[in-house]
Amino acid sequence: MTPIKYYIPLLLVVLLSNCKQKPLKLSNPTAYTKDCTQVVNYIVKGNKVYAEKSGYEAFAKSMLFYDSAYQIAQKSNDTLLIGASYFALGRAYDAWNKDPQKTIAYYSLAAKYYEKLPDRLYRALYLKHLVAHAYDKVHDSANTVNTINQLYNQIKVLPDSILKTLDFTTEMALICTEVKNYDLATHILTDISSKIDIKNDPETYDYLNHYYLTKARLAVYNDKLTHSPYIDSLEKVLQNTKNISDSNYYIENLRELFRATNNTNKWQLYSDLNRQTFYKLNAPTGILSMQKTINQIENSAIQREIELRKEQVKTRNTYGAVLLLFLLIISALTIFLYQRGKEIKKSRNQLYNSNKDLASKNLQNELLNKEIHHRIKNNLQIILSLVYMQERNTDTDEVKNNMQSIRLRIESISNLHQQLMEQTDNIDLNKYVQLLVTNVSNLLGDEKKIINHLQIQSIQVSQKISFPLGLIINEWITNSVKYAKPTNDYLELFINIYNGNNQITVQYHDNGIAQTQKPITKSLGLDIVQLLCSQLNAQLTTNPQNIFDYTLQIPLSDGE
Repeated sequence: MTPIKYYIPLLLVVLLSNCKQKPLKLSNPTAYTKDCTQVVNYIVKGNKVYAEKSGYEAFAKSMLFYDSAYQIAQKSNDTLLIGASYFALGRAYDAWNKDPQKTIAYYSLAAKYYEKLPDRLYRALYLKHLVAHAYDKVHDSANTVNTINQLYNQIKVLPDSILKTLDFTTEMALICTEVKNYDLATHILTDISSKIDIKNDPETYDYLNHYYLTKARLAVYNDKLTHSPYIDSLEKVLQNTKNISDSNYYIENLRELFRATNNTNKWQLYSDLNRQTFYKLNAPTGILSMQKTINQIENSAIQREIELRKEQVKTRNTYGAVLLLFLLIISALTIFLYQRGKEIKKSRNQLYNSNKDLASKNLQNELLNKEIHHRIKNNLQIILSLVYMQERNTDTDEVKNNMQSIRLRIESISNLHQQLMEQTDNIDLNKYVQLLVTNVSNLLGDEKKIINHLQIQSIQVSQKISFPLGLIINEWITNSVKYAKPTNDYLELFINIYNGNNQITVQYHDNGIAQTQKPITKSLGLDIVQLLCSQLNAQLTTNPQNIFDYTLQIPLSDGE
């Protein structure tokens, strides 16, 4: 097997060259190339640990590297890097086998991303077969067959020059036999695998050995033959296996094949071998070691108990008078505590009555607060109706546009007020902003199709921060809808909010073409943003390369 270190330079060259060839829409190409390098380095490090296959600890460690690559790939928005990171995470979860649904999800996502790259067709098809394999591991036969069928229909129309490179098609047939779909397995071997020079690949699968197993299963389980030369080939494969895991796999399959052919002697032989290999794979040394440790602990506990009893007898005989004195002291303390308990009970009753009065007053305050919010909501709706009536009754475009702008802001304030009514004093900024952006996007979505990309930490803030921040984000989104000129049919909004250095940082931009000058028309929204920033004592900066690329830093006071 070729050491993994020889593949590292090749992987670096392939991925980095792809990054450089992709048209960059970022303002900082140097940082983008740096992200590509970091993703490659993390995946290479993860692959190196994964290749050791020294146990679950190694797979868990590799997953940490893959997750780091995934985080950077998501920020880079590069199709190849994201697909590679999803593939790496899928491999780790597949090996770890603790959450098979995540294995399916990551492999499926990786396949979708590789499908977007014409020069990565092999990897996309290969990943689809891994998705089918993952479904088989959770015994989901329906999805297994459905995935293999889709893959088969996609592959069989490809030119022979491409078909000859798809060596994993033998694994597709083997998966079909696992779920007893022998007809589909036969079609795959006949239409696709027959055009491939099948051989074992130490880097991926023992394709030739698995081909023998697939043909043997078809002969015995589907064609009902009592013997097949492929079974002889499997027995030779078993003789050449070098590890107990592969030996056990082929022994189990040979045992089942000979049982299906009613070959009692062979079935008995491989049943005995299967018990031997199973015992080797599941040696009781660990159990014996644990039992020995438990016995040692119990013996030590018994010995300590004997010594403790001896010490107790000695103490009882030597210090009897002292114990009697302690008994008298304890009796006195008991009387004291009894009297003290009566006083505490009296105080507790008084405290209960006080709390009851406070709860009653608190309920009154809550009802009053709800009444105030209800009146505010009704007043906002009345104002909104009046503005809407004025908007419909005017024939002047400028007035109509101004009325429409005012109406949208009132609707946003109404939505913010509704959210605040449903929140406590401390608001989860993640849930709050997600709901806010969704409402505003739906409100303005008639003008443009809006896609939101939100990365928001779960930060608890007070309403004096959440409300102005909500209005600021509303104004930014409104400006994006009005002025952004995306290169495609979708307006994409990117919002990143995180807490660090005792301040909240808010980053906002869209996928519109970068603009360096403000619109000529006077913008009430920008004035509102400046006033709200002053209210928050926050610092607002814009990217010189794009005036609609904002960074807002909100300082946190003590207790927030």
